[in-house]
Amino acid sequence: MLEITKELVIFLGSRCALCNKSFPDGKTWIIHHRTYKKGEKDSKDFKERIPHIITRGKNKGKKKTKIIYHSQEYHEYLRPIVFQEPYRFAPLHNSCHQSVTRGARWSKKNGNRQRYCGLIMEQD
Repeated sequence: MLEITKELVIFLGSRCALCNKSFPDGKTWIIHHRTYKKGEKDSKDFKERIPHIITRGKNKGKKKTKIIYHSQEYHEYLRPIVFQEPYRFAPLHNSCHQSVTRGARWSKKNGNRQRYCGLIMEQD
């Protein structure tokens, strides 16, 4: 885990905002944006595609592109924003973050997200 991520998780309360487990627990942690400001970069802005030649398997020798994520640079960009506006962020386990982002894909406009949340709340 990056030192910056560790620092931000501790700054934001050292607990997963979804499952409420304490940091550190050996799991991967994510700094989740509760809201984005217009023009603000996200993790997708810190990736690049580089040429790559496959070296194994049935596609050996095939030219492709490989995605490289610059997570250190992203977290360096994110750090001052989190310290200025901590209410816009939440520490989450990676697995909890996946759950939140899957649910967020349901549209608010047509009531789908409300129905989705209602169905979740009905579960035992």
